[in-house]
Amino acid sequence: MATLVATTVSNSPTLKKDSVDEIEDIIDQFEFWGTHSQIEVTTENFDDALRLVIRGGADFVVSEKAEDVTETAPTPEAAQKFLSELAPHLEEKLVIQSVGTTKCRFPALAKQWTVDPDGSVSRESFDW
Repeated sequence: MATLVATTVSNSPTLKKDSVDEIEDIIDQFEFWGTHSQIEVTTENFDDALRLVIRGGADFVVSEKAEDVTETAPTPEAAQKFLSELAPHLEEKLVIQSVGTTKCRFPALAKQWTVDPDGSVSRESFDW
């Protein structure tokens, strides 16, 4: 069986300073999956600005945490919900890109999520 090798990065957009607790609560409601490692979703201070950082050695896939289930499946709807909840806390557009391949074969993985502070979320991908 072939293993997907992927990476995910974001543009680390600036966040509203008064939204730190709300953002942390949103992040805590979701799980971020990876083939061999999890995706890191966190807030960090850069140049006196609070920024959202999303990165890791895996595809960006999201699932909602569930208390009564040990493992929940990731879905595009969960990613959409996560990003929609983050949108009002963004000062600027969030862009997340994932790229990867399985044993350097076709088809390659390539997708991009874009989230505007006004709440619009879009996903572009080779598989759509």
